[in-house]
Amino acid sequence: MVLIGDSTMSEHPPGHYPQYGWGQLLAEQLRGYPILNIAQSGRSSKSFREEGHFERALQHLKEDDLLIIQFGHNDQKTDHRGTTPEEFKLNLKQYVEEARNKGAVPVLLSPVQRRYFSEGGEMFNPHQGYDEKVAELANEEEVAFIDLTKLSSEAYQRLGIEASKKWFMWLKPGESPNYPEGNEDNTHFSETGARAIAGIVISELQKQNLL
Repeated sequence: MVLIGDSTMSEHPPGHYPQYGWGQLLAEQLRGYPILNIAQSGRSSKSFREEGHFERALQHLKEDDLLIIQFGHNDQKTDHRGTTPEEFKLNLKQYVEEARNKGAVPVLLSPVQRRYFSEGGEMFNPHQGYDEKVAELANEEEVAFIDLTKLSSEAYQRLGIEASKKWFMWLKPGESPNYPEGNEDNTHFSETGARAIAGIVISELQKQNLL
């Protein structure tokens, strides 16, 4: 299994602890299953390729390997990383085609949700226009698909506004030496949250008989 994506999936160094990407915690739930996490913080579907990271993924992909693809957060940026929803879809299509050319099995994931609650306590989806394009492409190209936007939203909703903070990098001042002033981050996961999202992904892969 090879993972490509952004900081919500990637490995994080000790200096970022207790921040984790959900891809970091797949191995503990899939003991003995070979996993290579090439996800990179801050990358979009565009910049990940431009910087050569996908070429590295292709070098490692073998026949029947799963290629787990999750972008979207940084495609919305207004800097050099940004893409329109249609450009985003075309970038993902290229990843799918190249994986299939290697005999690998691409799996498209819509972007994991940020923890954005409305005043009424409902989840607000900031990925609109991007998560839909992942679903469209999966349907058109008959690619395995996990609607992680929806599944993670439902999980946060079940937890509620306060309890869901434990899944994210919400820290009180002095709670962590790496964040002495505290932290309020609704995008990046704590160990608890990363482990939970990893579990959701594994469950969906199993339901689709991909594991």
